[in-house]
Amino acid sequence: QYGTSLSLSNNYLKSSSYQKEYTPEPNFEGVKRERIKLSDYSQFIKQEPQISEYKKSILNYYIPSSPVSITNYSIVDKLIPHYYVDKISAEYDRKRIDNQKIIEKSRLDSLSKITPLGPQELQKVQAVWQSSRTDTFATNYQIELYFHDLKTLRDGKWLNDNIIDYYLNLIMESQNQKVFGWTTHFYTTLETKGYSGVARWAKRKKINLFEKKKILVPINILNTHWALAVIDNVDKSIRYYDSLSSSGNENAMLNLKDYMKQEASRLNVPVIDYELYPHMETPQQANGYDCGVFTCTAAKYIALSKSLTYSQKDMKVIRRRMTYEIISSRLLD
Repeated sequence: QYGTSLSLSNNYLKSSSYQKEYTPEPNFEGVKRERIKLSDYSQFIKQEPQISEYKKSILNYYIPSSPVSITNYSIVDKLIPHYYVDKISAEYDRKRIDNQKIIEKSRLDSLSKITPLGPQELQKVQAVWQSSRTDTFATNYQIELYFHDLKTLRDGKWLNDNIIDYYLNLIMESQNQKVFGWTTHFYTTLETKGYSGVARWAKRKKINLFEKKKILVPINILNTHWALAVIDNVDKSIRYYDSLSSSGNENAMLNLKDYMKQEASRLNVPVIDYELYPHMETPQQANGYDCGVFTCTAAKYIALSKSLTYSQKDMKVIRRRMTYEIISSRLLD
């Protein structure tokens, strides 16, 4: 769906006027005339890698097939044009009351149920977001976090890998290392290079993954979308949490199960036969930029064994809370 269709024009293969005017003598010896087939060039044509149905569904969300309306922002916008009905009508009062109830419900539903920051905490967040500094904000967990990284937490921005990596380390720290979080580059390397590409990663960190209760694996899809896989050594499962409802990412589950099998062999420990859940019920995003926030929030809630009770309407509050958590180097309740 990107670019143009690369096909050869039929006219290109037809004889030119020059070819019609020039005809070799019947007894001409030299160049052997052969009919050229397009199939002869197939080895030189670059074949595009096949994309799984799951990845296609992600692309279809971020690249909609029809324009998105820029006039209607909410249910209220749809009701207002029909609000001023004929006052003479006997139905006017009833419609007015019904519409007011719908508008009030829409307003209440839009309010976040997560506790927002207080004035002092919010002031610190705004100071970082509005700062003109471009240098390093903090260096922890072998991560250099810059001011521009923190600005990706502002409303309407895509979170970058530095923020996600840093936040997962805050989660690990809060759980006394009983929960482990892989870097954002782990699964991408595993998917493209197989176990050999990440065979030494756990060894270099001097960790035994089977001693952890849960392993958080952020997964990037086509540099467009973030999701989360969770390897649970307690209930022996691998679960996939995606803020875009889909059929699930079975390939990721199989890749992670094979990775843990290879790790068990390396450590000479019993292999766990994980139950795979490629599609878990999880809060859904309603835009194209909050996937990273959903992924980090799911990771936090799952690590804390909390129900996933947040939703799209909480994202603005959560973005500010995440910023403050990173600034203060501790998770909020």
